[in-house]
Amino acid sequence: MVNPFAKGQGAFIKITSLTVGLTVGLVLLAKVQLERNYDRCIVDKEHVYELQETMQRAGEELQQHSATSGGIAPVLTQEIPEVVTATRYTAQFGEEKLTLEDGSRHYFEEAVFADSCFFDIFVTRTLVGEAKQILSTAGQCMISRRLSEKMGGEVVGQTFCFASAPQKPMTICGIYEDYPENSTFARFDILMSMPSVGTYAWDGTENLIGNDRYHSYVRLRPDADMEKVRSEVKQLLQRILPWEDLKQSGYTDVGCVLVSVEGSRMKDPTVRTTCIILAVVALVMLFTAVMNYILVVISSLVGRARQVAVRKVLGAPNREFFLGSIGEAALHLLAALALMSLLLYVGQDLTSDLLGVSVTTLFSRQTFTVLLAVCLIVLLSCGILPGFILSRIPLAYAYRLYSESKRMWKLSLLAFQFVLSTMLLCVLTTIYRQYHYMLNTDMGYQYDEVAYVNVSALHGDSIYSLAREIENLPCVEKTAAAYSLFCERQSGDNVLVPGNPQELFNCANMFFAEGGLVETMGLQIVRGRDFERVNHKGWQQEMLVDEHFARKMKEVAGIDDVIGQQFVNSSLGNQYPLTVVGVVKDFTLGSLVSREERPIMITNGNVFTHYIMLKLQRITPENLTTVQQLCNRLYPDAELNVKLYSNEMADQYQETQRTRDLVMIGCIASLLITLIGLIGYVRDEVQRRSRELAIRKVVGATEGEVQLLFARSIAVIALPSIALGIILGWYLSTLLMQQFAYKVPLLWSVFAADALAVILIIATVVFIQTRRVANDNPVEYLKKE
Repeated sequence: MVNPFAKGQGAFIKITSLTVGLTVGLVLLAKVQLERNYDRCIVDKEHVYELQETMQRAGEELQQHSATSGGIAPVLTQEIPEVVTATRYTAQFGEEKLTLEDGSRHYFEEAVFADSCFFDIFVTRTLVGEAKQILSTAGQCMISRRLSEKMGGEVVGQTFCFASAPQKPMTICGIYEDYPENSTFARFDILMSMPSVGTYAWDGTENLIGNDRYHSYVRLRPDADMEKVRSEVKQLLQRILPWEDLKQSGYTDVGCVLVSVEGSRMKDPTVRTTCIILAVVALVMLFTAVMNYILVVISSLVGRARQVAVRKVLGAPNREFFLGSIGEAALHLLAALALMSLLLYVGQDLTSDLLGVSVTTLFSRQTFTVLLAVCLIVLLSCGILPGFILSRIPLAYAYRLYSESKRMWKLSLLAFQFVLSTMLLCVLTTIYRQYHYMLNTDMGYQYDEVAYVNVSALHGDSIYSLAREIENLPCVEKTAAAYSLFCERQSGDNVLVPGNPQELFNCANMFFAEGGLVETMGLQIVRGRDFERVNHKGWQQEMLVDEHFARKMKEVAGIDDVIGQQFVNSSLGNQYPLTVVGVVKDFTLGSLVSREERPIMITNGNVFTHYIMLKLQRITPENLTTVQQLCNRLYPDAELNVKLYSNEMADQYQETQRTRDLVMIGCIASLLITLIGLIGYVRDEVQRRSRELAIRKVVGATEGEVQLLFARSIAVIALPSIALGIILGWYLSTLLMQQFAYKVPLLWSVFAADALAVILIIATVVFIQTRRVANDNPVEYLKKE
């Protein structure tokens, strides 16, 4: 075996290609594998089912929701023999700070209520405490190891209060091991006992209907007959639900379905499509790197052919060349893996941001087997084919110069790289256009100059007072306190006519917002008027609705004009009917990925508000700083932060942005490897055909004609390859766009521009590489012959 790092063997190019290909390819494959292993903390997955509620009103389609009322799971455990255990949890607090009894404050991600059987299905180690007892006792909770370490470690027995509930203490009684990052429960920092629900919210833990905020799961016996279980669940609900009340409310059917959690992650169209795209990019990167490696091996045959032939004359078997080639590949692969490790270490923060998981999780036991198998395949691919080529070198080359160019081999390998690079470029432009479209689509309101402050830590008159102080700043046009942001998921409430128990339809209830929200967010009043601002802490029994609400009310209740009409929502109840004072032009809640399709209602008031929305004269660092300084001066302990609403909207498309960035990295890396291969090919061809080119120049060929000679030879293989890459790119783009309800059209003009870009890149490389030989004195080349 020759020295794999010797001059003329192309070791630098080989290792560079493998490093780039492996870094991108292995990272993306690891991400895909983590998605396939999502929620491994659920043991015995094939027998665990999520309970999902189904409801149907007269004349409407059946609706299915991934949540249930609080009492459904416990009743199934008691009444259905096939149910071994059941659990439920529901979210309450998120992304805020808690205050320990010693006054220290600590940020946490999510706090949920969980019942005593939570760890029976969602398994993780209990480090301190008796989990079942803690989660059965009001006022007690368990925290994650991560949060415990933030607090200093010795926290069991201490009490704390949430920033949004400062007068309601909770006692830490246990610690559990963090859930894996590829888990639904990775962000759960605090598990509060289910009996504590009533301390912080309305207690619906025993409800069989309504207050359907609970995520419920059951584990069945291994020998359970699913048809029998479904029948038993249906019969049970027929027996225990208040059907007369439901019929009066307009429901014709209410049920509960069992959805297997096994493979549920990959059944999500968005996750599945993203994984397909990432897997394709990963395989393209690995394949391109291997092809480039082989291309360099073929290019180096001129320098190795005589040595190989002499060894064959001396009796070396073919096996020796295969083993030697694999050995060289192994050394190059190890060097590439070492460089990959260095790159990932240096860029671990960037990698975590792009993929949403840490580098240590990417290369953990969950992914080790797959990544090792991929490395072995790369090793064999880089070793066996070059070994085959070396073993076929004739003995005659021991006595004369090696003259075979292996040109068709080289062009074939380049063709593959052209196809794959073009394909990735097409996918990149598609996802970039879609991302730009989502960020810039008219949502029905204006937020370019809007910022907001999360004021969950303030209480009483503080929110109202702060909103007025901010509004008095010269740089602020308008403010309004609001319960929720427009881009957030809204709670649902049923709408009724006073005195009639029939529920007409479900709407997205934004709860309370002050007069001024319409102006702040750029909404348009089409009928009626805006809210009149309540000049004190409180609320009025009036509401704004959107045009969809008005249309729906005409459809189901025959009410032509909702202005002045009174309606009841199921949260406030019959004692607080609300009068419609205005209808706003339809606008979009949520995002284009999770767009709210229900009618919208907003109640006039500044109570229970979590945000202060503010419209600035202009979004500038100076204006944002002015508002931030005011918040800090008035409430220094609340740690209020002024944030741009546009950034919050961009966060709604974070997964799309991550996919875009990953495809972009893959595309750039693929083009880089392809260009390295193209440069090497043109360089070899220039060297091999230098005498021919010199003779052509002697007989009158111009510089352009010499360069055109090379361009034609590349174009013969490049143009069909690019065309095939465009077709594959269009197919993948179509697959990618299936996850979006609102999408940009796929334009052939854009794909043509992608093809032109690749052609220009190839032409530029060929021009630069052949310029020297086209300009040199042909006599110098003829002297060397």
